[in-house]
Amino acid sequence: MTIWDIVDRLNEEQKDVLVLVADEPQATALPARVCEVLDWEHDEALTVGGELRELGLAVPDISGAWEIALTPKGKRAAKHIMESRATGPDRADAVQTAMLRWLNSVDTASPQNFYANGQPEGLDASEEEVVHAADALIDRNLATMVAPRRADGRIVAMRVSPTGRAVATSGRPVSHAVRAASTSIDYSTNTSISGDMVGAIQGGRGNVQTVTVEWERRAEFVRAVEDVLADVADESVRGELVALRDVAADPRMPQEVVREKWTAVMAAVSSVVDVVVKLAPLAALLVG
Repeated sequence: MTIWDIVDRLNEEQKDVLVLVADEPQATALPARVCEVLDWEHDEALTVGGELRELGLAVPDISGAWEIALTPKGKRAAKHIMESRATGPDRADAVQTAMLRWLNSVDTASPQNFYANGQPEGLDASEEEVVHAADALIDRNLATMVAPRRADGRIVAMRVSPTGRAVATSGRPVSHAVRAASTSIDYSTNTSISGDMVGAIQGGRGNVQTVTVEWERRAEFVRAVEDVLADVADESVRGELVALRDVAADPRMPQEVVREKWTAVMAAVSSVVDVVVKLAPLAALLVG
């Protein structure tokens, strides 16, 4: 297994610890240092340190202090992560993931707040990168705006969506959730769609604004949702699904009401990550 294969299997918490420890003297850090920098609980630092030892990226603990010391393989992995975050293909993903996780820890905030005060150790994203990351989170239904945009088009304030909250707490980067979502749905329904939906879901703003759904075919959208939720027995989820079905079936019902019921469905399943990432792409069908 190459170092790239190893890094690809790491979650964001493991990557963060590798990068942090690699930057410490002798590539060693105590759990207390991890908690201080990453704002973690002690148990979380111990758990991730143990995971890195099991992967051969940190040396076995023999002192009883649970000190995290990187092996040569761990140091190479940390270097790869840092290079990828700094200039490589993971850069945009790292900024989006960091912003989403930070947004999940606050109530309502602006991208400027994240730029000035919310960036994790070593990210150092530019203001332009933060602006693009905020737009991407909105476009992917991982965050919602709570105020109109500024005159220059920039986001004033935003908060994490139910979908975003599930992704933020999954331990995986934004790109992983988006890839999982884009490959988990069978789009062989008869819903009429225009625009490059797949491109919009997989990266950037795309032309998701052109996606439309014919009003009389809302039932197709509901059936796609029902297919995903077929094995979910939770009564609250079933209740929200019935409400969505009822409003979608009424051609006189404004599209905004359908979107509200859709949001309620997503909120009801927000704790089930696998279901959320399967449902997330369907939100694009209601844009327009």
